[in-house]
Amino acid sequence: MSFLRPIRLSTKSLLLISIPICFELACVSAVYYVMQQGELEKAKAAHCADLCSRINHSFSLLGRLHSSLFLAQISPSPKLDAAARKVALQGLAEMDEIDGLVAADPEENRSWQRVRKMARQSTDAFENAMLLFEDGDKAFSVKQLKHAQHKLASMTNLVDELVAREKSLQAEQNLKEAKYAAQLKLLLPVTIVLGLAITVLLGWLFNRSMSRNLDALIKNARSMAAGRSPELKVQGGDELAELSQIYGSMYAALSALRAKERAIVDNAAEGICTLNTDFRFTDTNPALQAMLGASQKELLGSRLAAHLNAGDFTLASKAFEAASDSGEHKTFQIKTATAEAEVTMSWSVMWNAEHQEFCCVIQDITQQARLDQLKSDFVAMVSHDLRAPLSSIALAHDLLASEELSDESKDTLTIAQGSVQRLLALVNNLLDLDKLEAGLMAINACEQEVLPVVDSCVQSLALVAEQKHLNISVVVPPGLTACFDREKVSQVLINLLSNAYKFSDPGRPVRIEAGLEGSFVRLSIVDMGPGIARENQALIFEKFEQVNADPARPGSGLGLAICRAIVRQHGGEIAVQSQLGRGSTFSFTLPLSQSLLPKRP
Repeated sequence: MSFLRPIRLSTKSLLLISIPICFELACVSAVYYVMQQGELEKAKAAHCADLCSRINHSFSLLGRLHSSLFLAQISPSPKLDAAARKVALQGLAEMDEIDGLVAADPEENRSWQRVRKMARQSTDAFENAMLLFEDGDKAFSVKQLKHAQHKLASMTNLVDELVAREKSLQAEQNLKEAKYAAQLKLLLPVTIVLGLAITVLLGWLFNRSMSRNLDALIKNARSMAAGRSPELKVQGGDELAELSQIYGSMYAALSALRAKERAIVDNAAEGICTLNTDFRFTDTNPALQAMLGASQKELLGSRLAAHLNAGDFTLASKAFEAASDSGEHKTFQIKTATAEAEVTMSWSVMWNAEHQEFCCVIQDITQQARLDQLKSDFVAMVSHDLRAPLSSIALAHDLLASEELSDESKDTLTIAQGSVQRLLALVNNLLDLDKLEAGLMAINACEQEVLPVVDSCVQSLALVAEQKHLNISVVVPPGLTACFDREKVSQVLINLLSNAYKFSDPGRPVRIEAGLEGSFVRLSIVDMGPGIARENQALIFEKFEQVNADPARPGSGLGLAICRAIVRQHGGEIAVQSQLGRGSTFSFTLPLSQSLLPKRP
């Protein structure tokens, strides 16, 4: 069977079909040949029998002709003459038919022509004897009769030889016909048996070769599914051997990928794990083991509840259920106490429906939580320890301003008042931003028109626009409504307009426009200022970030961060589109109805 190995499956299939077909065609041709030969011998035997019958009949007619001529001479009558002519015509017709029968066989034709010649000579001699007898020349008539008898005897001998020869040929051809019939009788079952045997043998060889390779492929696939390398080698050069090679290459690539993924997971700074539907760990990485203060052996198979307190586990289980129900990421924060310290963790959970498990990424935010606490403490300190003294200083400045002061003192007092006001604004912005990020600042939103709010904000900054001779245009459709907190959105608009005015050169246009965008209203402030580089556009909404810092244009870097927090509390988004030297477009969205506002916890 080794000869089948280098043959491809398509060629094997073709051989499996073509070889039995070719054999059957050869067998059918052999059967047809034997049948044809039998029919030919049968036709030859029939020819011999027919020829013998016709020769005997012709000889019989010749005898009847002689008798009719004799009777016609003894007792002449029209009836006897007619009978003689009829017999003569029948004899001639029979002889013509025999001429046609023997025309294809030269030997038969020569023998028959000799017979026919002697028949004609004997008939002529008999007719002459009858005429001589009628004329009274009896002696010569007897001589002619003897001559006729001699010719008839010679003809009889030739006829006997010819008939004997034909009968011998007939017997020989009957034997051959019987032989071909026997061969045909034997050939038919042998052909059927051999055809079936060849088909079964080829099918067995083909199936044995292919099934062995298929078994090897199945075992290799199972080994790969279990994480082991393919164990068996598929021999040959057909498609199955090629597929086995592909399996081997695929396993090598998957092994390299798994090793790389395992290295990434093991060296990741974040904790990574998978849990089954019973919240039992099925896989963990070293980072998570360090967070929970347990080894991998201790974690695998243990329940998450064993490493958390009851309240945190209840929070976690609700997040897991929400993730499996919605199919979306869910995040939550929980704490766990290790032998060394208490760890605050931020969990991101995703449900894998295919493997029926939870995939989790965990960050240790203990330091971040401490920083948030420090920030809260700092904001509280600013609120209680700075704002009150600054307010007192501002009041003292106002009292001093009512006194008679020199011009130099007044200038100094003005500078001091401006510094205090900036400090108060910074403190207020810090407090507002902290409340917004903590979700503690109430949003009193209701459905109202957008145009009056825009006009009010533009009007409040009209003096700044006039001083810089800016061309302000408002493109807001009358009657356009949205759901928002008027005071908070006014704060966003004034902040964005102030930035547009601040960074626009004198005489340049600034445009405020609004329009529907799905279930939201988008408001945009377009200026022709210096623009913002693409790499800085994502930074400007962060706290204390100023990408176009200019001493002549002071700022705290908190305005856009506050704008983003306010817009997000409305369920909208704020963005910027800008090109250096071509200006900027700041836009934000507001919902059309109360139902689109974020649900407050």
